[in-house]
This record gives sequence, structure tokens and C-alpha cells, in this order.
Amino acid sequence: MNINFKFIGTLIFKCVLIFGIPYGINEVLTKFGYDLIKKFDIDLLHYILLCVILALFEIRKSPGQKNPPKEDFAKAILMYVTYLKSSGRHKIVVELRNKLSHLFHLLNLQSDRERLGEIAFASAVATQDKLSKAEILIDDLGWSLHLQNRSLDAKRNITLALDELSQLTPQTIDEKERCEGAKAKAYRHLAFLSESENEEFSNLASCETIINTLLADSSLMESCASKIYCHQAQLLHGKAFLQVKRIGLHISGTVMANEAHKVGVLNNAIHELESALQLFKKIDDTERVIKTLLHYERFFDALGEKTKANAAKAEKESYLTRSGFDGSIQDGAITQSQLA
Repeated sequence: MNINFKFIGTLIFKCVLIFGIPYGINEVLTKFGYDLIKKFDIDLLHYILLCVILALFEIRKSPGQKNPPKEDFAKAILMYVTYLKSSGRHKIVVELRNKLSHLFHLLNLQSDRERLGEIAFASAVATQDKLSKAEILIDDLGWSLHLQNRSLDAKRNITLALDELSQLTPQTIDEKERCEGAKAKAYRHLAFLSESENEEFSNLASCETIINTLLADSSLMESCASKIYCHQAQLLHGKAFLQVKRIGLHISGTVMANEAHKVGVLNNAIHELESALQLFKKIDDTERVIKTLLHYERFFDALGEKTKANAAKAEKESYLTRSGFDGSIQDGAITQSQLA
């Protein structure tokens, strides 16, 4: 093993500067009555964490380092939330998870998302945040597990989340939308995890009932319309995909001219996708526009309509370019299709 002493020396020097310069400035400020270390509750562990994050980024630049930057980012975040949890800052842990969980999903960091969920779940229990607890069970410890080929565990946790949500009494409009939206998502995910068509249809029906109730609630639509439209579009997308899955054409293959039933299923699914696509565009949900166009392309390809498939592909790639996503979003959608 070759040790790069120059690299290590430079790293130590930078770590000393990170500590030394702010500490020196703070020592001067304390003479005038300003102690920033006390004001911002900074302790040695904060400093150590900062050094670790710096080390991760410096190692990233060192020769022979091949880890994608997103993995370094995930490691740093997990280190930080672990520290926050260990020091009793449970509310911040849950807030960070609520902000970052979906980003981990977009970057297709499923195992890191699971770990983030495990840490945040304990903090949600500590703060008695039942709504966040249920959301973690649905996403980080639910859908994320499914995408790692652990669908039975995912189904168990999502079912637990529904039990938690059924016991909640939302106090505000936002809480009500969040609670009902989580239920709709749980049933939609369970439709993908169903072991029979009857179970799948039942879960889709439960999801649709919740969404129709949300759409009919004027006070909710006034303040949460974009979120509710997103749930509606997600359901349409899910129904379209599951229809095509039932005939085995969700990943590859084409239909013959005499396979009228399969042609009908594909055309109906494309109609559902078109409705979903318009809603996603209406609320400027670029991520889900891309995922929908990916399946749009696949379904047209299965029908043998190459021109329409190529048009969907071109539009998808245009959105990908404009969005700034690195391709992980497409990889994640393909993985989901293969596991569904």
C-alpha cells in the first residue's frame, strides 16, 4: 500500500486552518462580548465532522479515487445526521431527512436512502413525529427496500405506515394533505407489490378514492393543488404501467397485428400516460415528466410505432439535458421497471 505523505500533510494542514483561523477570530471577538462558538452551539464534534467532510472531498481529488461524487455526498450527509442523532438533535435529523430523502431517490442511492431512513426513524420516534415516521416507512424503509429486491420487507413497512396514518388526526390543512397524500402513495406502492390482480386492483381503488376526495376538497385544492395533481398523475402513471406489466411488455417486446387485446391494453395505457404527462407538465415536475416519457417511449415501441417512440425519446432527452440530472433518474426508472 502506497502512502501519499504529501497528500496527508496537505490535508492535515487544511484541517488545522479550518480550526485555527475561526478559533483565533472567535478569541478576538470574545474580548468584545461576542462568543460565536457558544452562540451557534459549536463543539469539537462539529469540527471533527467538518474535517471528515473535507477529507472526503480531498480524497475525491486524489489519484486513483473512482467513487462518484454523489456517493461522497451521501457519506457526508449520513455522517452528519448520525452525529446530530447521537447528540440529541432529533428534530433537525427528521427535517434533514424530509428534505433529502427524495434527492437520494433521484440519485438512485437506495441503500444510502435506507440508512438515512433508519437514522431518521429513530429520531422521529424520539420526537413523537408520527407523520414523518409513517413517511419514512413508506419511502426510505418501504419503496427503497423494494428497489433493492426486498419487496416483502417493503410491503410490511408500508402496511405499518398505513396503520400509523389511520390513527392520526391532522390539525391543519397542510397536515391533512400530507397525511392523505401519504396514504395514497402507500396504496399506490402496495399495488406494485401486490401478489395478485385482485390485490392490485384493490390497492389502486383505495388510492383513487383518496385522491378523488382530495380533488373534491376546495380548501385543500386552494392551498395544495400542485401536490394533489401530482398524486393524481402518479396514480395514472402507475395504472398505465401496471396494465402493460400484466401483458409482459413493460420491459421489452412488441405486439403482433392480430393480438387485439394487447394492442388495446397498450393504447389504453398510452392514454393514461398522456393524462399523467399533461399533469406533470402543468405542475412543472421535470423529474416525473422524464420518467413518464421513458415509459411513453417503451409503449410506443411495443406497438411498433417507431416515429412516436423516437419523438418521446427526443423529448425525454431534451428534458434530461435541461434538468441537469446526471442520468441517475433514468437508471432508477429502468430499475423500477425491471423489478415491478
